[in-house]
Amino acid sequence: MAIEDKSEALYQFTKESLSEIIDAGAVVGMVQIGNEINNGMSGETDWTKRRQLMQAGSKAVREIAQETGQDIQIAVHFTDVSDKSGTIGNAQKLLEKEIDYDIFAVSYYPFWHGSLENLTDVLQELAETYGKKVMVAETSYPYTTGDGDGSANSIDEGSLIPEYAASEQGQTNEIRDVCAAVADVGDAGLGVFYWEPAWIPVGVYEEDAADAAAVLSANRESWEKNGSGWASSYAAAYDPKDAGVYYGGSSWDNQALFDYEGHPLESLKVFRYLYCGTIVEQTVESILPVEINVPLDAELVMPETVSVVYNDRSIVDIPVLWDAAQTAAIDTSASGTYEVDGVFMTEADFKEDAAPSASVIEFLENEKVTAKVSVNRLNMVANSSFEEEDTSMWVITAGGSGMTDFQNKESDAYSGVMSLHYYSTDEVSFTVEQTITGLMPGTYEFGLYLQGGDAGDNAEMYIYADNGKERLTEDTGVTGWCNWQEPVISDITVGEDGTLTVGASISCAAKGWGTLDDFYLYQVK
Repeated sequence: MAIEDKSEALYQFTKESLSEIIDAGAVVGMVQIGNEINNGMSGETDWTKRRQLMQAGSKAVREIAQETGQDIQIAVHFTDVSDKSGTIGNAQKLLEKEIDYDIFAVSYYPFWHGSLENLTDVLQELAETYGKKVMVAETSYPYTTGDGDGSANSIDEGSLIPEYAASEQGQTNEIRDVCAAVADVGDAGLGVFYWEPAWIPVGVYEEDAADAAAVLSANRESWEKNGSGWASSYAAAYDPKDAGVYYGGSSWDNQALFDYEGHPLESLKVFRYLYCGTIVEQTVESILPVEINVPLDAELVMPETVSVVYNDRSIVDIPVLWDAAQTAAIDTSASGTYEVDGVFMTEADFKEDAAPSASVIEFLENEKVTAKVSVNRLNMVANSSFEEEDTSMWVITAGGSGMTDFQNKESDAYSGVMSLHYYSTDEVSFTVEQTITGLMPGTYEFGLYLQGGDAGDNAEMYIYADNGKERLTEDTGVTGWCNWQEPVISDITVGEDGTLTVGASISCAAKGWGTLDDFYLYQVK
């Protein structure tokens, strides 16, 4: 379809739809033109064509507003606010293209889009620079890590933010904090929408239940017939890379504001409590992870306390008694990982003004805590996650200019905000490596994390370790955004010269993209 025809169709659809809605008695306060349009709109990526589409939508809204006498605001919607320069750049494009709109909206998911401080900072700059209202059009957080329908969740245990437990309280805290971040913008900050509060299972699935297979089968039939999931398999005809792959049930049901049976959660009340507040009994919300790294042959010292997070956001260090037998079994002369169980010492003297509630005491008396102990997890790779400004230790050999860059974008990094990014309109081909000297002779393990997409059928990706006498490799690949892969090479020998070169080789199709991050080299023997 020609862009002129597509723009006209968008204009007519918008105008007819709004007319029907208003004729039915609805008061329309805002219309969003496009959804998360960072990379395109209605199949168009060129900004000139996108302008035509957006202006067609805006024109329809303005005409309906004038005809009906309703004050209808126009919103545009982008995502990935963690990329500040990209977000501001999109606003600048809207200005340059003279797009008619009132509100700049963003998606903000804490597990993808950076800190709340950054969210406020970006929204403030948008409001002050471009004179627009701002808002969060989408946010959410899990209240459980359970799978409600047999379709895997997008966000599981490994994606949680330490500040927010996967609980109703954690979900509540996330919503409250996002609302506060928008409020901190000032008068230009309009508010927050939650997505998607009512996306609950068709049939409740329990993996260990006797009827699990039957429930899953019935769910799949409903997803295809009624479109009650993300999409049906037929979506592949128009959206092969997204809906055509991820069709089926809801991967978001654990982030709804209703349980799997459709009952409202306590977290739903947060929108009312934002105005009036509330007081609840003090309970334990979460126990912060205990992770101990011990260099080879070093003395193991277990922490005397563990940090416990209460539902009022306070963090209290509680004395812990660790299992003596498990602690004694840890061998610090060889690399390895261990778990040590502990019990809270609830008889400890709490300050009178900080004494926990009876429910907290009961929890601590009955709850175990587990520490993860890693021996010799001393990373020998310099600037392993590219967070330091000096990157001279890295040697990158690329098949074309501009193919790689050290990218400041938290949502594309495995940890921190920096990563090694690659993309090219030509075929992608490069190596990145570091030569490490001064190593102790012994056996080592090398690995890294990578993610990406559009690699093509003939992609070749692998990591390598070269000690000058032997070159070891391990094949890898990419399977989509934030689907992090961790290729590992074990049993690497470092000789008396103490030198090892480690790196990665990436070759893939034109427009292939991705990031590499958190390289590591550990001595294991």
